[in-house]
Amino acid sequence: MGDKSYFCKLIVLLMQEQKKFRFIRLVICFLWTTGSVFAQYTVSGGAKEPLLVVDNTIAKFQVYLVYGMENVTISFTSPTSSHRWYRYNSKALENQPVTSSFQGTTSVVSNPAEGYGYFVMEGDSYSTANFIWLIDYSRYPVDIQNLYVMTGTSAPSPCVSFRLGGTNLTEQIYYQTPDGIRTLLDRRFEISYMTMEWLEESKRFISVLRIDSVENSRLLDRTFAAPLCDTKIDVTGDLFARHFGVEQMVSTELYSASALDIRFEKTILSDSQEDNNEFQAPVEIRFTAFANEPVADFYEWKIISGQDTLFTRIGPEMDFTFEQGGQYTVTGVVYNQSRTCMSDPYVYTFSVSETQIFIPNVFAPEGAPGSNVFRIKYKSILRFHATILNRWGQVLYQWTDPSQGWDGKYRGSYVPAGAYYYVIDYTGTDGKSRRKTGDINVVRASGTQQYIIE
Repeated sequence: MGDKSYFCKLIVLLMQEQKKFRFIRLVICFLWTTGSVFAQYTVSGGAKEPLLVVDNTIAKFQVYLVYGMENVTISFTSPTSSHRWYRYNSKALENQPVTSSFQGTTSVVSNPAEGYGYFVMEGDSYSTANFIWLIDYSRYPVDIQNLYVMTGTSAPSPCVSFRLGGTNLTEQIYYQTPDGIRTLLDRRFEISYMTMEWLEESKRFISVLRIDSVENSRLLDRTFAAPLCDTKIDVTGDLFARHFGVEQMVSTELYSASALDIRFEKTILSDSQEDNNEFQAPVEIRFTAFANEPVADFYEWKIISGQDTLFTRIGPEMDFTFEQGGQYTVTGVVYNQSRTCMSDPYVYTFSVSETQIFIPNVFAPEGAPGSNVFRIKYKSILRFHATILNRWGQVLYQWTDPSQGWDGKYRGSYVPAGAYYYVIDYTGTDGKSRRKTGDINVVRASGTQQYIIE
């Protein structure tokens, strides 16, 4: 421990003028005196560069893959040469001493055995020990044969997902933790295939490469999202093999896609505006379906009123003008080429009212006939009440007969030119009550007497 204290004092002396490194000094001293500096071990050798695959700093445990055991060494550097090497096969408490060679304060274990854990002890306590497990990856080659996409009653619905079939002879890799737990090493494979993706900005589907990751034990068990276009499915891996340059790829035959992805859209083509799923007749609406063609092959639209189908259209787009009042439902579905998959139906329910009201925005009292009275145009109105107000909210005129109107007078005299406001309440033949509000511009005709409202 004296050598460790000397190391800490040396660091403090070198950095005593740099206050900003105070925290770093404390951390380095703590790590060194507690024996938790992982950089103590170095693994080298084998046909390719070793790969660290597990690094558990809490348990002070690492797992390394090497490719072949030829010339493999594990080295450990300590401030002193008074340390000893051990190895274990099941757990650290059941260990065996290991011969090592020293070069100064660095000790080296040459030609270690694969499938063992190694550690160094300084003194008799395990609390300061770090552990390292070695695996010869070259003993566990990837072996996947006869890869295909499952079909039939045991397969998932091709409208939703797919599962791979074949023979996976790739061995599982295990290691033992220092406390004796047999643990599966996660050998992950990449599953890649072409599919399609929707671009909202350009309103179209584009081809994209999808990549999923799956553990070796679930390669032939897990389901994947169904592709939206015909494609091969490639299995690449495992990901450790990529590091060692021995990665393999296995592919299925060309898979015929069945799954659908649909975007439905409606566009109002006429001047009628939608108000809480209600329009005034006539209203022209365009319904459009965007789908992952050519897998999507058959489009069907229906317009339904009550129990009756009023109109059917085949194709990705339908334009229709609703001229009669009533409640309508528009449905749209899309099928694939084999008609084995159907999209979730598009359903849009709305009402069309024949009750109509058109309100002018300007009139000239004592102007030309036809424009000298503020009068609405209407259709199918049962009840009506209109009020004219000035900008202070003063009521200037009211009437209940929609065929009549306001002549621009208040108490027998014409109001000044300017903006006035209307509130119109009315009930249509469908029994619904509505309100319209807005402004009306009064313009002056030459020679017209004006009345100034105080």
